[in-house]
Amino acid sequence: MKRKLPLPYWLAIAGGFLLAVVLSIKRYLLLNYRLALKGAEPDQQFWDRLQEEFWINVVNYVLWGMLMPLVYYIVVRFRVYVPASAKERLTALAASLGMALLHESISNVMYYLPMHLLGEKQFTIDILHIIINLYPVAMIDRLIEFWIIYAIFSAIDYQRKFRDQQIELAQVAGQLYGSQLNALRLQLQPHFYLIR
Repeated sequence: MKRKLPLPYWLAIAGGFLLAVVLSIKRYLLLNYRLALKGAEPDQQFWDRLQEEFWINVVNYVLWGMLMPLVYYIVVRFRVYVPASAKERLTALAASLGMALLHESISNVMYYLPMHLLGEKQFTIDILHIIINLYPVAMIDRLIEFWIIYAIFSAIDYQRKFRDQQIELAQVAGQLYGSQLNALRLQLQPHFYLIR
């Protein structure tokens, strides 16, 4: 059964961008505070570092928004919030590792390719070595992000199922009430209903 995404696709992408902005403002305030404690003023290196971190955040969180349909498919397909077997848990873990690897690979291309094409940062063998060496740390970050998104979508999906069950129970109760009402009417006026 195909399920509707829990939020509009454009909202997930916009939310990713907004999260990147908020985290970048937080980072700016933190770095600026540290400089102020040292009695230093922001220099060009400060602004370059801040700009680089902003674009890394944008790529990271907007990409999660873009991958939302795939993440939601994994949530619906590999539920671990209900009693799950060891096989289902391992499958969900493998899916999360695959998503983290996919995300990290795509995000590196999305960040470094435009930078290289615009001449901002040349993609060299040294950059490739840095990316490869940072993969384990980045994978941990992506896994944490994935499981946070997974938990949010699971809660939304669980709430949706609970609401659907409540609606179904209300409909069954309405049908039962209607049947009881008809039975009472037959008891009170049996001849009237038999003649009709």
